[in-house]
Amino acid sequence: MLNHQNLLDSINRLNDSPIDLTLSDVSFSDPQVNVGNASFNTKILLSAAKSPYINSVEFRYHRISLSELSDIELSSNDGFTSQSVIDSINTDFNVSLDPADLFDIAIPPFSQDGDVANVVVAALPNSVGWIDNTNVLLAYNLPNVDALYMFFNDALTSPEYL
Repeated sequence: MLNHQNLLDSINRLNDSPIDLTLSDVSFSDPQVNVGNASFNTKILLSAAKSPYINSVEFRYHRISLSELSDIELSSNDGFTSQSVIDSINTDFNVSLDPADLFDIAIPPFSQDGDVANVVVAALPNSVGWIDNTNVLLAYNLPNVDALYMFFNDALTSPEYL
């Protein structure tokens, strides 16, 4: 997760100062959309919170769009929670989503006979590392979604079924 501490650690590394800033030394604005620069979609203001530091500086960086995480399909026989959805996305896509970065994920009730639902995972406006949203297909108490896709894809393209 890119949080204020991670951002400050990066600033300290880039600054190459003998004294590292700490979270108690500074305050951060909420991230803002950075217009006019394709490389950096976000700007954030870092301000001195106490003496001996003074002034503010604006940093620009790139927040990751959740829409870049596409075709998310999760299956479970045990049910879903917001945390299990986040954990699965983190594992499957090697990312670090945190509940503090996201709106609550509305997990619908599922039929015990098997059910599917589409949920939206959306970044909060003040998320330091994420923007936008993505859809996640949840399959409850059904065969593995990938296995079904492979089966139907193979069956529909096999010569004996054509």
